[in-house]
Amino acid sequence: MSNSEIKGEFVLMMDELVQAVFRKDCRKASGLDFANLAGTWVPQSAFNAYIDKLREHTEEFGPYIIGTKIIEMIDSMAPIKNDFPTLKDIVTNWDKVYLANNRGADAGEYNVVEFDEEKGLAVAHVTSPLDEGFHMGVLEGAIRFYLRRKPKSEIVEKISDTGKSVFRYTWRV
Repeated sequence: MSNSEIKGEFVLMMDELVQAVFRKDCRKASGLDFANLAGTWVPQSAFNAYIDKLREHTEEFGPYIIGTKIIEMIDSMAPIKNDFPTLKDIVTNWDKVYLANNRGADAGEYNVVEFDEEKGLAVAHVTSPLDEGFHMGVLEGAIRFYLRRKPKSEIVEKISDTGKSVFRYTWRV
């Protein structure tokens, strides 16, 4: 049993991005009281239960798309570029961003181990138990937010196979 948690605000943001037709089902699967999530910490397992139900309705695309869109929602509430003025700033601090919003002995890590803006490349190693497709989408969304174009993202290693997810992002320079 994992004791990892994510800030309730992220669950609320994710919920807002999910199509209304699926929201009730996903909320029910999570077992969370959505009226009282702000300012709380939520079990990552409840977040994943929500995402698993979303995947039943949307296949792999739903969690990934929600991941890519959440950065813009975060920016609308607190401009990201105030703290991270460049793509390099946010990508090289991604581990700290993750740990500021997730906690617990089993929360894992989200580390960008390679970043080369001139080559258009980022590689992340992730041991977080949060949904893999969602996680791949989140960093892609951040890269897209700064570059204003879509990078190509792929899962190079799956956490179920190797104990970590490895995501590779490439973009035209």
